Formats: sequence, structure tokens, C-alpha cells
Amino acid sequence: PHHCRLPPNASAGPWGLPKGLDGKPETCLRFIYPPNTSLPNNTQGATEPCLDGWVYDLHTVDSIVTEWDLVCDSRRMKEVAQSVFMAGTLIGGIVLGDLSDRFGRKPILTCSYLLLAASGSGAAFSPNLSIYTIFRFLSGWSISGIVLSTTILNVECVSIQMRAIMSTLMGYFYTCGQFILPGLAYAIPQWRWLQLTVSIPFFVFFLLSWWIPESVRWVVLSGKFSKALKILRWMAALNGKKEEGEKLSVEDLKFSMQKEISLAKAKYSMADLFRTPNLRRVTFCLSLVWFSTGFGYYSLAMSVEDFGGNLYVLQLIFGGVDIPAKFIAVLSMNHLGRHITQAGALLLAGGAILAITFVPS
Repeated sequence: PHHCRLPPNASAGPWGLPKGLDGKPETCLRFIYPPNTSLPNNTQGATEPCLDGWVYDLHTVDSIVTEWDLVCDSRRMKEVAQSVFMAGTLIGGIVLGDLSDRFGRKPILTCSYLLLAASGSGAAFSPNLSIYTIFRFLSGWSISGIVLSTTILNVECVSIQMRAIMSTLMGYFYTCGQFILPGLAYAIPQWRWLQLTVSIPFFVFFLLSWWIPESVRWVVLSGKFSKALKILRWMAALNGKKEEGEKLSVEDLKFSMQKEISLAKAKYSMADLFRTPNLRRVTFCLSLVWFSTGFGYYSLAMSVEDFGGNLYVLQLIFGGVDIPAKFIAVLSMNHLGRHITQAGALLLAGGAILAITFVPS
């Protein structure tokens, strides 16, 4: 909450603030003259913008809004900062996806952890909004690399039947983050310290990522069969199957992946997604699903405070919904299949969002 700062020699009592159309005090305007003064009617209610700045209720929250006065005419800059972050996520996904195919999943994951730690920490020390948005762009970029690499590394270690379920269960770590963040925000109300607190752990993840094995599939398709065999034996020992791992040979590896190896010799581009009718249909449908899901989800996630009430409790509720939702999704995919689960979830989400328009504020 913010209000106009009154002139230095004025007290809040006689001056006051004009009322908006909703009957609440107008936070971006003030009276030129104190109300109820003996002035002509055409000047008595005259208003002007906040010439002396704003005062904030810092008991509620300290943020970039209060730091750089992102209110009134500048209020859109808060949305711009968030949009720049999402732009980094978009461009990072396109660029890093191609780089991970060229240089491997592990190097992209390691570099993304380091970039996120550095850019997040840099944002905490930003002297102005422009520098802050640059660091936020880099943070979005690096998050794309982390999400892509971790997803690929996880699903390639399980059977095809378990990939969708594994990806969904991995989402519970995202849910845990949603639970931890409100607690940290409540304990650390200063946004710079909060930003630094959530960024520093990624330096630790950067160091730990050196011990993560590379994708066996990528290593094989790169022609490094001895390295792939070494990783498979290490994973077998980790799973208590050391003897089975020792029996593996390069010939076994080539035989089991001969189809993938032959297909890897061909070069594909994004245009191939639209070359055949079936691929074109799937690409179009999935693109529409991801767009609508992201649009609806982030519209709600970024405006949790608009629901009213305690912001920290609202964020906990928003994250808590994930627990039963993901569990039901796993059960549904197991018993009903992915198509029915996808269609049902989209219909439920669309219907719920449409119903919000009929709910009183």
C-alpha cells in the first residue's frame, strides 16, 4: 500500500487525499489546496500528481516496488521486470536445448546452476531497475537450462512407461519450494536479503552437479561407448546390480541401441516438426496446451495477492493444491492414460478459470 507524500509543512489531517471511483483514497493524486478552504468551487477540489513522492506501509512487504517507486505511472515496470524474466526462460529454452544436444546434458546443467547462482546474487545487489531486469533475464535463461537438463537426465534413466509418472513426481520438489518460499519471505522481509538467500544454495548445487553422470543415451549417440559402459556399470552398482553391470559389453550396448544410433546419423531441424501431418497435428496441439497452461497458471501465480487476505497463507494454499493434484494425475495416467488425463485436466482448468469471472470480488 502506498499514498502520496504530502508537502513538507502540511499535516495529513487538513489536506487528506481525494477519493477514487471506488470510494477508496486515491493513491496517485493529492489535493492542490486543503479541503474545506474558502476557494472558488472550480479550484477547491483540484488535484495534482504526487510531487513529493510516496510513503509506504513497510510493515506489509519490502520489495522492488518500494525500492524504486514502481507505483502510479511507473507501476507497469513491475510487470515488465517479470516479463523480462519469462523472456529469458523462453530464449534460454530454445538456445540451451540445442546446446545440450551438441555438448551434453551435464555441462548445460552445471553452467546453468552457476549462472543462476551468480545472476540471482547479482539481482540482490542491483543499484537500479535496469540492472535488476538484466539479472532477472539471465535467471530465467538459466532456469530453462536446469529444467531441461534435469528432466532429460531423469526420464532417460527410467522405462518409457514410467517417464510421465517420473516427471510428475519430480514436480513435488517444485511443490516443496512453494512451501519453503513463504516461510523464508516471512522470516526475511527485506527483498534483497531474501533474493540472496534463495540464490546462494545454487552455488552448492553447482559443485554437486560435477558428480552427476552424463546422459548415457547422449554419450552412446556421441560414439563414446567406453564412457557409456563405465556410467552404466556405476549406475548398476549404485542400484545393487554390480554383477549384472560387469557382464555388460560394448557390443551389448551397440546392439540394444542400434536403432537410436542409426537414427542419430540423420540431421533434423525444427521444420521437421511440421513436415508430416501427424507430427504437425501433435506439435500444434502440444504448443497450444503449453501456451494456455502457462498463460493461465502464471496469471494466477503472479497475482496471488489480489485474492486478499494474508499473502503468506495464500501462497501456502496455492502450493498445497499441488499435493493432491499431482497424486491424482499420477493415478489417472496409470489407469486412464495420458490422453484422458490431459483432456480432463484442461477442461477442469478452463472451466474453473471461466467460473472465476462470475465470482464476486
